[in-house]
Amino acid sequence: MEALNLITNMMNVKYHKSFECEINHTYFSDGVSSIFSLVPLKETARILKNYDILLEKQQHLFSFYTGLKAEDTFEIDTQFSGVSNLYFQLVADDPSFFSYTNVKARAESQVYYFSNENTTKEQQQLHDSNGVTAQDLISLKPQIFNVEIPSGEFHLQVKRSSGEVVIDEQMSKPQKLSYTVDLRSHENGRYELWLNDKIHEQFFMSNEQLPSNCIGVVQLNIDVLQKNYVSDLRYSIQFNSQSAYWRYKVVVADSRKINVVDMRITGVEDEIYEGPIDQEIIGGQAAQIFTSKTPMALHKNLEEHPQLIVSYANGFSNRTNELEIKLPNPGIENITMNNNEENEKSFFSSTIVYV
Repeated sequence: MEALNLITNMMNVKYHKSFECEINHTYFSDGVSSIFSLVPLKETARILKNYDILLEKQQHLFSFYTGLKAEDTFEIDTQFSGVSNLYFQLVADDPSFFSYTNVKARAESQVYYFSNENTTKEQQQLHDSNGVTAQDLISLKPQIFNVEIPSGEFHLQVKRSSGEVVIDEQMSKPQKLSYTVDLRSHENGRYELWLNDKIHEQFFMSNEQLPSNCIGVVQLNIDVLQKNYVSDLRYSIQFNSQSAYWRYKVVVADSRKINVVDMRITGVEDEIYEGPIDQEIIGGQAAQIFTSKTPMALHKNLEEHPQLIVSYANGFSNRTNELEIKLPNPGIENITMNNNEENEKSFFSSTIVYV
């Protein structure tokens, strides 16, 4: 009888697509890949279960479905009544993610933070810039942590992102000390640490340990969601591809028995390749080095490839021949980084090409 009632209840529930979140990356064709996952934090998972909210993934698109009784209609103003925030881990199932992404890898004490709090009906991107940047990094803190306080008069505050003060301490100490911030009675979320009435840092406090493949945290503020709701609401996060100098090391095999007269590369985006420069590579082989004059975005797949054009003569004829070779897509396996005198970073993707 209990199983029959369960089946009957399921048959009386319909699911309405409430909103979506897409996560794009320009490294992939059309920005679409399946490497991302949204994993709810424990409290959010409990809310999703209690409110009968299903999360469905289709490649880069995450759809939120709300369970309704067959006779009910979806009403955004009442649907999430009693819920303040939903929090998700943004996980990338690719150990090479930061090799081809134009952001630095997060430290263990940091996390990329994405929120709908500053979105509008017209702009539903969960970060300020056109793509994710280092500006989206904030500190990651446990429920209890220490803050070093210098000697003298000191004012320490911890505030929610809303401005609500949850800790307010005025101190006067003859020597510096380590103050323990205890947020165990407060919920997960973004907070601000203020020292002497100046903001010291923003941080995300979590009672859960985030795994190493967690890139960031996604916050969905329900009040903002309801205020800016439209029927086809779709939040978005975009990662941009790393740009690097494309470098080709061309080796003409001795077995070819040809005399190279000229060698050049024609680009796919009118890019210019400087060179060739003679260089000895691993194994003592002589190579001709070509390097793009400017950095170019890396892509998992290229629609068009640069072409190597070799003009040569052989021992059987004085006539000059031409050989055209489609060059490979620069890979992420051999990316190197250089720092100039101003400590500016440049990335190089090198590929050996045998002719």
